Amino acid sequence: MPANLTDVARRAGVSATLVSGYLNHRKSVRMSAGTRDRIEEALRYLAYRPSRFARKLRTGQSHLIGVCGLAANEVGAAERRILSGVLESCGYRMIQGAASGDEALLREEVLELISYGCDGIILRLFPVSEDFAEFVSRLGCPVVCLSPGEPPERLRETTICYDNASGIRAAMDYLHGLGHENVALIARYWASFLHGPRANAFRACAPDAEKRIRVFESFESITPERVAAIRRELPECTAWICLNDMTALRVIQCCAEAGIRIPEDLSIIGSDDRELAPAATPALTSIHLPCEEACRAAKTLLFDLLEGRSSAVKRVLPATLTVRKSCAPRPGAPVPEKSSAEEEKHKRIRIL
Repeated sequence: MPANLTDVARRAGVSATLVSGYLNHRKSVRMSAGTRDRIEEALRYLAYRPSRFARKLRTGQSHLIGVCGLAANEVGAAERRILSGVLESCGYRMIQGAASGDEALLREEVLELISYGCDGIILRLFPVSEDFAEFVSRLGCPVVCLSPGEPPERLRETTICYDNASGIRAAMDYLHGLGHENVALIARYWASFLHGPRANAFRACAPDAEKRIRVFESFESITPERVAAIRRELPECTAWICLNDMTALRVIQCCAEAGIRIPEDLSIIGSDDRELAPAATPALTSIHLPCEEACRAAKTLLFDLLEGRSSAVKRVLPATLTVRKSCAPRPGAPVPEKSSAEEEKHKRIRIL
């Protein structure tokens, strides 16, 4: 059976009230260095862990934050790591729920996290129905959302939104500036891809966009033969934007095996700008998703809700472009001089 306050007090030779005051950092509690040392020794010996449920009953706070809906990919892993760190730095512990975008499962996970006594919830939204948005808005527990696209109206004030479309526009502006008139959009399949903000931004930027979108059914289907076939299907496309860094890295590998030089024959841009992007050969130019800024903003917004403060956090965070070595000017293409409007666009591009 886990040790309780009485056990710790008995071993340290003090009262349970004194141990409680020490654990909760009460300013009114005074003790000698020797007493403090005995309490610390007892806590270590008994491997004492405070009951968060008891704390919730006593103070109204468990110092637990539930997090669910994080994608099971590189972006989800980054968000998970960042959220855990920023919450821990504030004295809170993160409890993670499911990584699925299935609404029925997310409902169950949110309700289960609340049943654990979580003070608040951070929920990663995939495109969701109005019915699910209403469910979230009616929860008695404060909920802040992270969203890869435009959130439902009723959740807008409590959502930190990635502006993925701005990243596609920055990538297209950069490629056009290098003389690439025709660009292809390459992705691994997922259900919402063709109707998501990135695909729609590409359609707005590219003539005949539908003819220049190619989707791999899985990571395993990205092969040198398939990459070479797409090159034959789209010979006019001298640059590809891949909607995931891992897809872009695999495409670069396949190009090497197929005898396609990067960036001399084909310029490649990835998406999300995760840790492996600068380690590629050549180093991968990638659309940068501001995960750290978004997670910190979500934490701030949630704590403001918990403490009844109005929040001034930025709720829409634009994706930008990090330029490395995987893109080059189209051979023979004149590089135009930048107008003032082009210079303004260039601010969305970070060259490393």
